[in-house]
Amino acid sequence: MVTIYKILQVSLRKLIDWLMTFWLWANKHEKAAEERKNMVVSEVNITPVKPTDGLVAFASCVIDGQLYVGSLGVHQLLNGTGYRITYPTKRIGFSAAQLLPSCNQRGWQDD
Repeated sequence: MVTIYKILQVSLRKLIDWLMTFWLWANKHEKAAEERKNMVVSEVNITPVKPTDGLVAFASCVIDGQLYVGSLGVHQLLNGTGYRITYPTKRIGFSAAQLLPSCNQRGWQDD
C-alpha cells in the first residue's frame, strides 16, 4: 500500500509540474497575443503597377515603428473578389529566406 501511495504521489507531482508548465506557457502566449492586438501599422505606401499575372501593386509599411516591411506584392484573387499579399523570398539551396530589415536597433532585440 505504501508503494502505491508513493507511486501516486510522484505521478501527481509530475502532473502538477506539467500543468504548471502548461499554464505558464499558455499565459505567456496569451500575453503575446494581447500585444499583437495592439500592433500599430504605419507609413503604408501602395504603388499601383500595370497588372501582370494578378500582380496589381507593390506595398510597404512599418510595424510598431520598428520593423520595415517592403517589396510586398499585392495580387488580385483569381475570382476577382479580393486581394492577397505576398512577400518575396531569396532561394538559398533548397530553402527560402525572408529578409526583414529593422528600422532601429530595438527591433532586433529579443524580449
